[in-house]
Amino acid sequence: MPTVFIPSYGDKRFTSWAKLIKEVKPDTQNGYGFVGDWLKFDRRYDLKEGAVVLTYAEDGSRAHRRVDVRLYQVRDGELQLAAQSHNRDWAFDIRDVARLLLETQSAPESGLPEELVNGIRMLVDRFGLDQVKAALEAVSR
Repeated sequence: MPTVFIPSYGDKRFTSWAKLIKEVKPDTQNGYGFVGDWLKFDRRYDLKEGAVVLTYAEDGSRAHRRVDVRLYQVRDGELQLAAQSHNRDWAFDIRDVARLLLETQSAPESGLPEELVNGIRMLVDRFGLDQVKAALEAVSR
């Protein structure tokens, strides 16, 4: 699992945040539709290959703030810029790209159906790998 650095940017007087994106709600019109875990700027995180990170910052003057939203994906152990918006309606610019990145991130390389892989991931997250293995062995007898 690569360790990546989340760099800060923008004017410290204004709003800024970073998030590890896990889901994008279909009708997203603002930042609340991007579901995931909050990250802190200027910190290192262990993120899996393909992880999607959304950052938001503002700069400019108090009267004329400018938005800078960046969407990254972890590739080859580094954050790589996938999309950027300076528009106040940035969620419309970013959401489809974020959804596409999440779909490619979760696409199983094993050739198994995606629903099966997601179900197994959910079971492992909930019960732990050892319990899931034991249940599979019991069922297959």
